Amino acid sequence: MKKHKNQPLVETLDKIEKTSANKPKEQACYVTLKGKCLFCVGGQKNQVTPNDTQVKTIKKLNKDLIVTHNHPYPYNSSITGEDLQVVIGNNSAGVRAITKKYTYVAMRPKNGWGVSWSKAKQTYDSIYKALKRQWNTDYQNRKITKSFYENNFTHEVMNEVSKKLKFVYFRFKN
Repeated sequence: MKKHKNQPLVETLDKIEKTSANKPKEQACYVTLKGKCLFCVGGQKNQVTPNDTQVKTIKKLNKDLIVTHNHPYPYNSSITGEDLQVVIGNNSAGVRAITKKYTYVAMRPKNGWGVSWSKAKQTYDSIYKALKRQWNTDYQNRKITKSFYENNFTHEVMNEVSKKLKFVYFRFKN
């Protein structure tokens, strides 16, 4: 196994993400950059809402937290505009979205996100709508398959959003 720069963080994220990928409801875990899992919050099919005490902890430790959460089927997508709003609004270190097939990662730039959460959501929505029109046309004209669409659309949206807002984004196979 390759030694990572921050082994405790990598090990904690791996452990959480291996179990959360197959959960039928969304779950979010808040992990410090030192690799300590502070807490996990269970949610609905496509939403997680921390309680008031957890929100206070998130706001206190925001810069040092990575939010990792699953996107259960049929919401097996990349990071969403709402996910970005949460981490940018709290100035968190990053966000990860896990599906059965991929883990998607967005990390805060060294000097901060550099954008308000409302501007980030507006950028995401604008890019989403433009790409959705194009991808729907390509799908209807049989230039892309349903499988390709489902596995790559939201990833491509995040690729474009990350370029526009200048933050690191990538995905890897689970």
